[in-house]
Amino acid sequence: MIGAVRSTIVAVCSMIGAVRSIIVAVRSMIGAVCSTIVAVRSTIGAVRSMIVAVRSMFVAVRSMFVAVCSMFVAVCSMFVAVCSMIGAVRSMFVAVRSMFVAVRSMIGAVRSMIVAVCSMIVADSCARRADSDAGVADRFSRTRGFLRGFADSGRRSQVPAALHGVHI
Repeated sequence: MIGAVRSTIVAVCSMIGAVRSIIVAVRSMIGAVCSTIVAVRSTIGAVRSMIVAVRSMFVAVRSMFVAVCSMFVAVCSMFVAVCSMIGAVRSMFVAVRSMFVAVRSMIGAVRSMIVAVCSMIVADSCARRADSDAGVADRFSRTRGFLRGFADSGRRSQVPAALHGVHI
């Protein structure tokens, strides 16, 4: 009888261990999903930064074109040249500012991409952990079945044959 109780306790402990492993695997999978969401958000942020960078580059090219046009007008007339030079200088300042904005946006995009890659690495690690934990849970379930069979055989060997059909 004591052997049967011990076998039952061992089987229950194995089941508890398997449930704990499943809980750990689920938590790891939730962590992987959260990391994937963070990676997707970071990627969206990087794409937005790239769009801002491209727009800033267009503004810079436009400003450079305005500066070139202003320089051409300056060659045509000295009076217009003075006014056009002032406009050209302003356009160049705008172009330089736009270039700085473009560089900042590119740096932001690179940072966002780095965050996205790191988040993907974390998500991959969590997914591998979840796979590993699922394997542990599978091993626990196999062990539980083995111990249950062991407990059943122990019960039969300790109860006399005459009492097998008798319920007390």
